[in-house]
Formats: sequence, structure tokens, C-alpha cells
Amino acid sequence: SPALHLTAPQHTNRQHVRFLFSKSAPTMAEARSVASFSADLQQSAAVHFLGDKDGYTFTIQIPSIRKWPRRVYARLHSWKNKLVNAVYPMGIGIYMLLAMVAVGIVTFVPEDSWWRTGELSQFAWWFLSLFPYFTQLSEMQRTVLVTTVGAFGYAFVIAVIQRYLLRALLSYRGMLYLNPGDKSYLLPVWAVLVKLLSGSKPTTFACQESLPRLSVPSLQSTVDRYLSSLKPILDLTEFERVEGLAQQFITQEGPGLQRYANLISWFSKNYVSEFWEKYVYLRSRDPIVINSNYYALDQATYTETTNQVARAARLTHYLADFAKQLKHEQIPPIMLRGMVPLCMSQVGRVLSTCRVPRREIDVIEHWELGESRHVVVIYKGSYYSLNVFDQSGAVLDPWQLEDLLQMIVRDADSLESHRQPSKAEANVSVLTGLPRTEWATVRETHFGSGLTYAVLRTVESALFVLNLSEVEPASWTEQGAELLHGNGKNVTWYDKSVCMTVFANGRAGLNCEHAWGDATIIAHMWEWTCLTGHLHGRKFKYTAAGTNERPEGATLSSSTTVPKRLDWHLTPTAERIVLDAMPRAEEFASTLDLQVINHGAYGKGFVKKCKVSPDAYIQMALQLAYKLDQGKLAMTYESAMTRLYREGRTETVRPVTVESAAWVKAMLDKDATKEEKITKLRAAAVKHVQNNRDAMCGKLCDRHLFVLYVISVGRGQTSEFLEDALARPWVLSTSQQPQRSTERWDPNKNPDHFKMHGPGGGFGPVSDQGYGVSYMIAGEESFYFHISSKKTCAETDSTRFGQNIQESLALMHELFKTEVVKTPAKATQADRKKK
Repeated sequence: SPALHLTAPQHTNRQHVRFLFSKSAPTMAEARSVASFSADLQQSAAVHFLGDKDGYTFTIQIPSIRKWPRRVYARLHSWKNKLVNAVYPMGIGIYMLLAMVAVGIVTFVPEDSWWRTGELSQFAWWFLSLFPYFTQLSEMQRTVLVTTVGAFGYAFVIAVIQRYLLRALLSYRGMLYLNPGDKSYLLPVWAVLVKLLSGSKPTTFACQESLPRLSVPSLQSTVDRYLSSLKPILDLTEFERVEGLAQQFITQEGPGLQRYANLISWFSKNYVSEFWEKYVYLRSRDPIVINSNYYALDQATYTETTNQVARAARLTHYLADFAKQLKHEQIPPIMLRGMVPLCMSQVGRVLSTCRVPRREIDVIEHWELGESRHVVVIYKGSYYSLNVFDQSGAVLDPWQLEDLLQMIVRDADSLESHRQPSKAEANVSVLTGLPRTEWATVRETHFGSGLTYAVLRTVESALFVLNLSEVEPASWTEQGAELLHGNGKNVTWYDKSVCMTVFANGRAGLNCEHAWGDATIIAHMWEWTCLTGHLHGRKFKYTAAGTNERPEGATLSSSTTVPKRLDWHLTPTAERIVLDAMPRAEEFASTLDLQVINHGAYGKGFVKKCKVSPDAYIQMALQLAYKLDQGKLAMTYESAMTRLYREGRTETVRPVTVESAAWVKAMLDKDATKEEKITKLRAAAVKHVQNNRDAMCGKLCDRHLFVLYVISVGRGQTSEFLEDALARPWVLSTSQQPQRSTERWDPNKNPDHFKMHGPGGGFGPVSDQGYGVSYMIAGEESFYFHISSKKTCAETDSTRFGQNIQESLALMHELFKTEVVKTPAKATQADRKKK
């Protein structure tokens, strides 16, 4: 871009100076280097100012004329989307049609007609007469203008009424509580009304204003649910103590805190989410590696190519394309059962987002697509900035990205010894795995100025970080461990919302920061990315050698932006800090015990014949496995999404119930009959399904108790009951991953689609004395489990717990084996095709 430079004389005494658009500035000798990639750093900043006692550098950056049409188009498109979302569910076309009909009627009706003399017409005339130049228009022009404004106003009122009616309909949860085979006369009527009031082809965020708000449960129901969940876990003495605290809470401090919670719910989009993000994630001072971040694997067995660079280029292309479509709101909102929209607010921050450390509470920073057009590539410890869009704003094709990534590989491989990154520079990302206050202090002190700060902001503002790893994982367990923590050093930038690693053998996966959003958002994006090239259009193909096909004779254009190497310029003190952090990170990573297993003896197909919910079946298996492993039951966490509500995130399902405890006891009772065990299992499953439905509707106790506790702390009140409730550790933390997050494929009906399925991802244990278990119900014939624990705990062992899960599933299979044989399964569409 053309730039005007007003440069004062150079100085000899280098010192740090103030930089207008950051906390501090580089020295004058570095000023030109900083200005050279200021466009990458902050494209919205068009003016830069550097100075010290000897002189000043003042730079005005004028965007290239060639970029103006693209920027104008992007701005107009953004305004258009905002307008469409503002009037949704009524379309812009309806507004235009009403305006034309109204103008036609008013033009041809008599002058004394209601259309010209009625109250609405008089109000429109009065309102427009307040604006200058209105009286200078001709009679016909004023009539047309008044009619058009009146028609638009009338349409807007109708749209608002329509939106509130739709919100009221979407508050109905009867469809969630309908069991398979149940009939409802109300549900079809409700479905027809929802279809009539819903707009067609909504944009990504069009449905947000139509979503209902999460209501606050009653104080009594929350306390009752909480006590009920503790009955199977606590002994009688401890339970009576907690019950006494609960009764005291209901009669004393509880009602006052409840009034504040209700007040918050009236004036906020979601009474839980803001507190949840701030206090559960951003205020936590623990390292986020293992404790908060999680990982996602790619396909279970299928690999499109073993060429690392070619695979990285293809995935980068589709991730960038996802970002572009998200910017233009072309990603359709996720619909439950094809008609009920889920909240998409988290989706807007899935890329170009970074958790930035602060001494007391972190902040989440997000860059729009116009500000973030690059990815940061890490290869052999060297960092590069790679622009993934061309000058017209189109995503570079995979073959173009492959050529650019090859440039990076060749450059890093051929670096002379004096240009190679130092050991500290190659492992600088280890700092993002430090305790948050420590990392914030280091960042402020040693990364707050000069080229170091500029490089840091380039990393933080990237669409995502791409790590070209030299590791070749031989199993899902090795792959998951590398993605979650690796060797604790040069793995990834843990602060970024998404860090993609492509391994030397072509396998791939993600490491994701948790504060900005939940794993369901990542599952949706990752599925979209991995499947687009295979199942939709097949615009881009691989050659026999595994590289990306290119048009005949095609080469990179001279206008293509080449990758830029990023040199950290660490001070000696900063280097020592990185080197000191490395053994700590290695030791911390070595404490995690991770196992990823597949249960292939049977799957969902068998479970459905048992007339048990598959999720409830797995949760009961985990309870039995924990009993076999530890000889007791423990507080268990299962997450359920609340995205049926505006800005909803999750609620906690407590799988340990009186019914599940009775079933586990019966399973280990040699005198219990098979019929008794089956009856108790089905009763426990029914209770679990009911709790899961209640969780999706925000009716359970944990988020409510959390908000009440936050309010009590804010008011300076002490609540022994709330402190006791929130201090109890989740010894067994579980989460189900959906196998299918988009409508772009159907692995249950299409065998070609099923080979593309992945085993999901996992996370670290919530408690150092417990287990973390992520599981996926894959197709009809298998389950995947990601099991984590800490090696520092002598009582836990992930391999042993995996064996106990397999044993539990085998015992449950024995219960139903003879009963299922009597009930033949319905043939799937794939089976019918084979026949």
C-alpha cells in the first residue's frame, strides 16, 4: 500500500518509546520493520506514530485503490446481513412487496379514503414533516414517500409481533419430552405454526432474536434436585448435615439471592453465560493446558493423503473458507429436528480468537475477517505468517497453499545455523501453558514492546495456528496426547481458540481453548472442514502422488503474498524464562495418563433393541465401571447443551441417581435375577433421559447454584450451603460427543459416509483424583472412549478403567443377549441396498 513517511533524524541511543496503537513501542531502529507488517498486525489502524527525544516517525497508510471495491463490498454485505437479521423472520422481499402494494392503493383511491385521511396516514405525514426538505417535494413525491414509510413501519410492527410469537412457540419443549412411539395431537399443530412463522433460508445469526431466554428455576426445586443427587453418594450422617444446611439456606439467605437472580435474568440475554465465562474460565489462574483445553482427532481410519503439506494445505483451505462463509453469514444455523434453531453466538468466535492473559482475569479478543487474513505456521520451531486470501478476498486454492507451505518447509530446512531459532525461540509457546498470572506477568514484561510484541500480536490475531509436526503418531492415544499436550514444549499456542496440527504421516487434529465456546461448536466446524472436500463437489482432488491437483501449467501469481518469517528477538532474560519453563511443562505433561479405546463388540444398534437410550446405556456402563474400579460411586458430571436458549452454553447432568445406584448394586449382587437387573437398568435409564431433557431446558440445579454463589460473593454474603455445594469435586467427568454435527452427511445410512467418521476427542480429568471420559456413539456397531487421569494419583489408572468399561459393556450385553435375539432389528437403508 502507498504510504507517506515523515521521518526525523536517526538517533544513536536506543530506548523504548510509546506506540500509539499498543502499550509500548519498538526502538527507532526497528520502526521500519514494525511498519512493514503493521497491515498484518492491525489492518484497521491506518496511522502509526513513533518517536523519542531525537525524532519522530509518522506514517499514514492509505489502502490500495484495488482493495477499495472489496472493502466496500464487504461493508455493504455486512450491512445487508444486519438488516436481514433485524427484520427476521419476515424477509426484505415482503417489505418491498407491502410498500409497492400500499403505494399502488394510495395512488388510485379517492382523496377522502381512509388510506389517505386515516390516523396512520396522518401520523406518517406529521412525522415526515419534521424532516427538512419534505415540504419542498411535490405532492406525488410526498404521497409515495409517506406511503412507503408507513408500509415499512406497518411491516416492521408485524415482524416484531411475528418474532415474539415465534419466540413463544420456541419456548415450548413438548417435543423434547416425547418418547419414541408416543403420540401427541398438540405437537403437529405446534410444528405447523413454527414453520409458518419461521423465515426461509435464515442467515447464520438470523434466529438469535427469536430464541427464548433461559428462565431461573425455583429455589425449592434446585435444592431438592441437589439433595436427591447426593443421596446415593453420601453416608447418612453427612447427608443429614447437608440437608440441614439446605433447609437453613431456603429459609434465610436463599430467597434474597433468588430475587437478584431473577432480576439479572430480566435484564440480560442469559443469566448464566456471562458469569460462567468470566468466573469458571477467565478468572481461573491454573494452566489451561490439560486443565481446560481439549483436543479433536480427524477420521478414525481413513486418511486422504499421507503427504503432510498437501493435507495441511487442503484443511487450511476449508477452514479459511469456513471463516469466509461465517463472515458473510452463509453457514446455516443448526436446527434441532430440522425446525428448532440453536443459539449460534459462540460460532462467531470460533476462529480469529485468542485468550489473552492478564494478572487477575484473562480477556478474550476476537478479530474480524478483514483484520485477520493470515494463519501462523510453526515448523521446526520457526514461525511464519501466511496470508490465505488473495487480493480479491478469495481463499487461495489448496495447490497454492501447498506451494506456499513448501516455501516455509524449504526455508526452515535450509536456515543457516546463525539464522535458526534458538532453543528458547523454538519453544516460546511453552509460556502459554504456564499458570495464567505468571504468563501474564512475563507477557507484560518481556513481550510488551518492539518486534517481540508485534510478532506476538501476529500470532494472537491469526485465523488459527497451524503446526507442522515431525511426529508420526501410531495410535489414537499417541495422537490425542500429542494434540493435548505433546512434550509440553513446541506443540501449539494454547491461548488460540483453534490450533491445528498436521503430523508427518498426514494425520491431523485440533487443540482448542475452552473459554470462548464449547466443543459442540468445534465439532460442527471440524466436521464441515473434514467432509467438504470428500462429499461435496469434489472441486479439488489429489494426484496419485498425494499432492493437490493444480490446473495445467499453473504457478503462483507474482501478486501472491509470500510467507513472512517471524523472528521473536527475545531478550536474554526472556530466553532464560522460556528455558526454565520447559522442564516444568514436560513434567506437567508427563503426569497425564491418556487412553483412547474402541469398543467394537456391539454398538447403538444392539442398545436400541434393548429399549434403552444409548446415552443412558453408556452412562450406566461408566457407573458400573467406576464401581468395579474404585469400589464405590462418586460425583459424576455429564454436560448437556442449553443452546435452545439465547446465549446458552451447558448445564450439568448428574448421572448418579437413586435408580442408577440401585442398578449398580443389583449388577454386583449374585442373588439378583436377570429380570430384576434389566428392570432396574431401564428405570435408571428413564431417570437419566428425564434429567437430560430437564438439563437442556435449564431446569437442573448446578448452573443455578453457581449463579447464586456468585451473587452471594458479590454481595459479601456467606452461605455455608453454597460453599459446600461448589466445593465438592467432580471425580468422574464425562461428555458425549455427537457423531454427526451437520446435515452434510449421514453415516448411519450411507456406508461411504461412515468410513469418514472420526473417534472424536478428549480432555483432561477435572479432579486429579478422578477420571475424565469423553465418548462417542459411532454408527450402529461401535463406541469410542477417551479416558484420562493423572499418574500422580495412585488410585487411578486409565488403562485399567478402560478395561472396566469393556467389562461393564460385556456384562450388560449378557443381560439382553437372549432378549434381543427374540426381537429382530429393523434393516437399515444400507442393509436394504446390499440385499
